[in-house]
Amino acid sequence: FPSHDSNGGQNKKIDVVETTLETLKKELTLDGFQEAIVKNLLKDNQSKSKEIIESTEYEDLKKKDMLETLAENFNIEMRKILSKDQSAKYEKLISKKKK
Repeated sequence: FPSHDSNGGQNKKIDVVETTLETLKKELTLDGFQEAIVKNLLKDNQSKSKEIIESTEYEDLKKKDMLETLAENFNIEMRKILSKDQSAKYEKLISKKKK
């Protein structure tokens, strides 16, 4: 029988916000100002996604629509803070994700 501590210290949950932020920072070479905004956008997006997913008042199709709208709003906010060059790179990242 496995003991209670059988996960070998893998209790550290992967922080989606931090991981995504690191990726975007690397891919888009964000400055400190942009990084702070992106981090807040990611946190906000994550908590709203969680609310939608955990909600029992919407059917799955409605949830899917709500999550898509949320993602689109996130992209709109991202575009506002990125330079032309960064925006182009961001669009490439998004299109890779959609495939």
